[in-house]
Amino acid sequence: MKPFEGRVALITGASGGIGTALAARLAEAGADLALAYAGHREDAARAAAEVDVKTLLLQGDLADPAVPERLVERTRDELGAVDIVIANAGIGKQLNWDEVDTGTWDATMAVNTRAPFLLARAALPAMVERGWGRLLFVSSIAALNGGLVGPHYAASKAALHGLTHHLAPRVAGNGVT
Repeated sequence: MKPFEGRVALITGASGGIGTALAARLAEAGADLALAYAGHREDAARAAAEVDVKTLLLQGDLADPAVPERLVERTRDELGAVDIVIANAGIGKQLNWDEVDTGTWDATMAVNTRAPFLLARAALPAMVERGWGRLLFVSSIAALNGGLVGPHYAASKAALHGLTHHLAPRVAGNGVT
């Protein structure tokens, strides 16, 4: 039995280890896949080649605020309604608190926090309307303990917890978790 047969999943950060593992598991469960990547097309293509479902490769820099909505729209247009969004992409150069400049802070927050929010904002209305959807934000233990990467990374991942706690009770009654 394939519990996600007929479903469409959009995965950001699909060219990395976690993203490719998630793609493989969702494909095993029957979901068609939109695999979004920033700069490693060959890795995303390899992940797509290893599954036996419809796949779509989407390039996009999630630091650009127009990209999340474009990813959702292209997925919908080419594979069908987006049922599952996995916001897995993340950045975070290891830096001490006194080494994090404004540009690094802003870039980290844009990819790790703003992009997942914009993906949710683009995908949730249709999920709510259909009465089914899954939204997964990939965080880090650094959200809870500060981690080793730096304050920019820890703060961006902690923000995902707040975002999740805000969204969950507002969409759960409509079949979206």
